[in-house]
Order: sequence, then structure tokens, then C-alpha cells
Amino acid sequence: MRRLRSGVKNPPLGKLIPLIAVLIPIFIGAIFLKSSFFKIHLINLNLSQINCTDEQNIKDKSNILNKNIFFVDEKNTKLDLKNKFICIKDIQFTKSLPDKILMNVKGRIPVAELISIPNFESSTSAVIENIATPSASLDETYLADDDGVVFAKGFADVSKIYFLGKTISIKEKQDEYLNKTLFILKLFKELGIDNSKVYIIDNFLITNSHPKVAFLLNKEREEQIASLQLILQKAKIDNKELEFIDLRFDKPIIKYAPKK
Repeated sequence: MRRLRSGVKNPPLGKLIPLIAVLIPIFIGAIFLKSSFFKIHLINLNLSQINCTDEQNIKDKSNILNKNIFFVDEKNTKLDLKNKFICIKDIQFTKSLPDKILMNVKGRIPVAELISIPNFESSTSAVIENIATPSASLDETYLADDDGVVFAKGFADVSKIYFLGKTISIKEKQDEYLNKTLFILKLFKELGIDNSKVYIIDNFLITNSHPKVAFLLNKEREEQIASLQLILQKAKIDNKELEFIDLRFDKPIIKYAPKK
């Protein structure tokens, strides 16, 4: 009686060879990657404008030492370090195989100095009528960058923003008024208006410039900016000197300097 053969056939050797050729490099690569050969043993840092921490602290908090260089999550590492050190604006990573990494750490550059005067007592109209450096006692002085991030205490040769009757603190986003003010300061510079000193009281921004300008910060800035540009252009065409532009109202108030 003839014995029945099994229905399962052994695969031809010719088909096994390509499969083995693929699996062997994967297996060797997996062992290689798990070895200490690609573990980060050296972190080099280039620091620029960093004033809230130091090189060693950044290295320690990065948590990438002894990690596999291929598995470092640059995006999350950057985000984590920026959350821990508010003065860091950006980080660029350069990997050097097999076990070195360079971190170029860029700090925030101040574009405005924020001066808090929490005990200021005066009316908005009084401030508009007589702009001068307030005599009330100053609180801490802080620095903000072009993102509106208040990142450090200190002084800098930049525009001064006085917050009258309000306190300031270091945090990622101060408030929308600060962001609007920074935008307006940049616009003033482009229009040739002195932007070295401005005051915020309640929801108003008032400049100590010539001409003096008053903005309403809780109003759409595009409308006020368009009005300002139109007023400046007309004054130039008419050869008139402006003293005061009040953009807080639907119909701006304009005051011209007396003719000489």
C-alpha cells in the first residue's frame, strides 16, 4: 500500500535565499542600533543671547545623553527645553555619528522694555494732556521679544513701554495689548514716528512722540492704522505740522501745530 505524502511542500531554496538576504541585515542592524555604539556620549552647545540658564543646565535638562542618536526626538526636546527655560527662542540640532550632537541654542532678543507702575493714580485724559515719565515708584523692569514673550528682568536700549496701574510678570504670553503695542511700535518705526517711549493705561496706548498718538487697544487696529496713515499723508501734502492724533474714536481728533 502506497503511503500518502503530506500536502505541505517545502519551499524551494531559491525563494528562501532572498528572504534570508533581507532578514539578516535587519537582524544585524537591530543589534547594532541597540548597542552602545550609537548612544550619545558628547553634547556640545553654542549659546547665543541666553541669560536665564547655563550650558550645563541645558545639557542636564535635555535628557538626551546616552540615548540612541537616531531616536532623539528633536521637536519634543526643543519644546521641552523652551518650556523649562523661557529665554530660549530656538534650538537647532546637528548630529555627528556615531555618538555626538551639537545644539545651537538661540535666545530671545529684547525689542521692548516693560516698566510697571502699579500704584499710578491718574486719569487717561490727564496722561494724554501731559505725557511725561511718571514720578510714581517703579516696579520691576522686564524685557519682551518680538513674539510678545516676557522672558527676563532687566534693561536694554530698546523702546520703553510704561504699564500704568498694572503689574507685569515673566510668562510666555503677557496679553494681547502687549502684542498689539509691539506691532504698533514696529509700524511707528516704519512711518518715522518716535517709538522710544509709550504708555498703556486702561485700554489706551499713548505715545510720547511728535506728533503724539493715542490708540484704543481693544479696537480693531487695522482701522486705526489706516486712519493714521491717511492723516500723516494729508498733513504732508498740506505741509501742516501735526501735534496730536487721537484714534480712539470713530472720527479721529487731529490737532495741528500753530503756524510759525
